[in-house]
Amino acid sequence: MTRRPQALPASAAVGCAAFGAWLAWQHPLAPAWTLAAFFALAGFIAWRPGHWLWMVPAGLPLLDFAPWTGGLVVEEFDLLVLAVATGWQARAALSPRVAAVRKWTPFETAALLFAFFSVLSLVRGVEAAGGWSLAGAWFQGYEDPLNAWRVFKSVLWAALLWHPLRREIAADRDSAVRRLVAGTLGGLLVVVLAALSERAAYAGLWQFSGPYRTTALFWEMHVGGGAIDAYLGLAVPFVAWALWSQKSPGLWSIAALLALLTVYTCLTTFSRGVYVAVAVPLVALGVVLLQRRAGRRRGRGWGTGLAVAALLVLIDTVLVLAFEWGGVALAGLVLPGLALPAAAYVRRVRPASWRMAASFVLALALLLEVFAVIGLGTFLRERLAATDKDYLGRLAHWSEGVSLMDAPSDWLAGIGAGQLPGAYARRVPGLEFPGSVSWQPAPGGGGFARLLGPKTRDDIDGLMTLSQRVAIHPGHWHRLDLAIRVTAAAQLDVRLCETHLLYARHCQAGVLQLPVPGAQWQHATIYLSGQGLSTGDAAWPRGAILSMAVVNAAGAVEIGRVALTAPDRTQLLANGDFSNGLAHWLPTALGYYVPWHIDNLYLDILVERGLPALLAFVTGAVIVLRRLARAGPRGPAFAPFLAASLAGGLCAGLFNSVMDVPRVAFLMLFIAIAGAELAPDLNAPAVP
Repeated sequence: MTRRPQALPASAAVGCAAFGAWLAWQHPLAPAWTLAAFFALAGFIAWRPGHWLWMVPAGLPLLDFAPWTGGLVVEEFDLLVLAVATGWQARAALSPRVAAVRKWTPFETAALLFAFFSVLSLVRGVEAAGGWSLAGAWFQGYEDPLNAWRVFKSVLWAALLWHPLRREIAADRDSAVRRLVAGTLGGLLVVVLAALSERAAYAGLWQFSGPYRTTALFWEMHVGGGAIDAYLGLAVPFVAWALWSQKSPGLWSIAALLALLTVYTCLTTFSRGVYVAVAVPLVALGVVLLQRRAGRRRGRGWGTGLAVAALLVLIDTVLVLAFEWGGVALAGLVLPGLALPAAAYVRRVRPASWRMAASFVLALALLLEVFAVIGLGTFLRERLAATDKDYLGRLAHWSEGVSLMDAPSDWLAGIGAGQLPGAYARRVPGLEFPGSVSWQPAPGGGGFARLLGPKTRDDIDGLMTLSQRVAIHPGHWHRLDLAIRVTAAAQLDVRLCETHLLYARHCQAGVLQLPVPGAQWQHATIYLSGQGLSTGDAAWPRGAILSMAVVNAAGAVEIGRVALTAPDRTQLLANGDFSNGLAHWLPTALGYYVPWHIDNLYLDILVERGLPALLAFVTGAVIVLRRLARAGPRGPAFAPFLAASLAGGLCAGLFNSVMDVPRVAFLMLFIAIAGAELAPDLNAPAVP
């Protein structure tokens, strides 16, 4: 390869093109259009390679259409990464150059070890699930072989884009940083707008008492987890960079508006993990900026402003934690008093200007957001009051997850990628799945959906549903017709609710008492009754979700055809005969998510990939953070913010698994690689 340096990128381009084309052609909804878009994007990247660096982070929150495709293992984001890799590697193959030999840096060594044990975990996970099976690849679930691939693929995507990232940074570091920041901020804007739309339509923008937690476009949360938590921890420091770096009042105002919307999104997740993952890195960032003496007046003064804003929010949170309602009142009196001398200090460090005034106004606006969420609702205070109890439950959950490693090989290579949910549900007493949903091919073609209730527990029945998103047609009744076969005595609960993903607003429901089990298909009809559904405001339209679940332990039914008729006689369902697999259908858990996640990034790596993988991961993260810290005044100005981003992801990992959410896991790995490339190891120069 060193004699013919174009051979490696040519091979990579062919491999990525073939794999991406195969996945695109298997798309459940629009295979021809997806294939055409894949090759069009690959061609564009080959023509203009630098644009991928903003396209990938911008497209990350958007490119997962699981509620419509029914796909859990494959996402549209996978096609984006493969198209980028295809185009970039094809261009590299057509531009031969002399290969350079580099010494391996400690970070690269740690990354290689992590990748090696991730591949080993992939093999073990597939073997434990019964061996490779590509049948119905888009529709395989959490206990199927390709779940191992789902959990592993973020490592492969990060590896594919490592060399393109290195080349972009080497060619023009400032341009690469601008594109990375622009893409991440674009993706964050998509998330916050989705969060605003979700809350306005289903909960109310100013309703903070009900148990409604924002999920935005992270459909991976159909079985719980903290996908949005980890994403916000990674993305928020990019907003701080936008505020710090903008010289224009107009652009700064746009960044400030994004900051306000982002804090609103963070607060309305009602996740204590988000608060830690955002607040701790921002406070540390403010301290670092205060300590930097780069000689640029803007940097010194603005670093102080950022530190003031972050510290005010932190102080408010501490007061609320300590005094509950009294803390709200006390903070409302104390914090403005603290803000005034802080603002005077900023003015002393840096002459008064629009920046100083703007930063002070922004800090107060952020505080008002915190007050609004705490003072106008009770849900956050209830969650904070339950922290001790929840922590004890999480400790027990972690202990049960680690107990799955009962052989030396498990400690060396993990129990296998994607194996934690199934192993936990089978082996931890009383913590089984609340049911399961799968697609089964029919002997003569087509297929049917199989719904199972929990194996033994009656208290979690009905919490695993087969769901489809439908348009709302106002009225007080809907009719559901089914072709159904009962394989074990069961009751079927059917609901049609105004829902974004997990939390229902208004519902119509019905229960079907199924006949005794038999081998014959039977026709059944259910009339759904309840409160009339509303389409909502024109600016914030609502949708509905039809869900079906078995509501008794050990129940089992098979559904061959289903039709939903609206009050105006409109047929609402797509793929009602399941001839296209689970396209348009999404299995969804409601309220009970214990088996799917261990809720800790580090334990997730330990259990599924082994102790060496965990050590390699932690070592690599420490190396990157150390490099970014060593960059100091001579390093890139973006270094502290990138360190804060990585630290946010690592803090979110204290309470979320992260690696079982491929899109967010990729972003975390990619940011770590970017940190290593932006702050290179000075002790490892290239050798010709």
